[in-house]
Amino acid sequence: MKSAAILALFTLFLTPLALPWEPIYHHFYPLPPGILEGYKTTEFDGIEGYNTTEIEWDLEVDPHTGKTIVARGTVEQIREEALKHNSDWDAHYIEPARQKMKRALEMNSYEELEAHFRSADSELESDSESESHLEKRAIFNLAARDCGGRWKEVNWDTALRNTAYLSGLKGYPKRGAGPGNCGRVSCSYNTAIWWCNDEPFDKTLMGYDRIYYGALEVVSPCSHKPFGGSRKTSGQAFSTGGWNVIVRKDKC
Repeated sequence: MKSAAILALFTLFLTPLALPWEPIYHHFYPLPPGILEGYKTTEFDGIEGYNTTEIEWDLEVDPHTGKTIVARGTVEQIREEALKHNSDWDAHYIEPARQKMKRALEMNSYEELEAHFRSADSELESDSESESHLEKRAIFNLAARDCGGRWKEVNWDTALRNTAYLSGLKGYPKRGAGPGNCGRVSCSYNTAIWWCNDEPFDKTLMGYDRIYYGALEVVSPCSHKPFGGSRKTSGQAFSTGGWNVIVRKDKC
């Protein structure tokens, strides 16, 4: 009886000390290269007031030939289709982003990590040499941002990781005519990224980096750390180009 009481007190003492470290610790030991394997995105309930359908992607599957395929669903779902065309798809498009994320998380500091992802010379910037750093950072062209509110919060580091994987994809995402035409781009660990078209016509973006930068406009600026808990984030960022990105809790 005495030993059980001592163990209970010991556990109670250590628990609050461990809480602030949970999000970073979770990614110090990243999953193997098949990072997206096993993440089966569930059917989504949609978003009230929005028309929600699956995302359609023109996705590059071979960096050597430039071959592209048309796929539907989240990045976790399209991986299965991409692997049918190129068994090394993970190595070419997901592993580089995973390694960048791992190196960033090894900084072991929220402030340094945020600075790394938002700096002009970040490794996760566009690879295009034809654009200046300022042009790369202006890809999203923020018009407005709503933090929290109706969007249920998620773990900040999970949202950042899901966002980072978008930086490795090559191709052109498509959405049907809006307004409020949304599709779920990524979802794992109950953390989702949505892309919505608000224009009254079909829209094709010039790259996944547009959605990546849009998500970054939510993930870091909308983050906060409740007392005694892990850092959280959620929100919606609106582009001047008539589309927006949502980061929120979802079923997956």
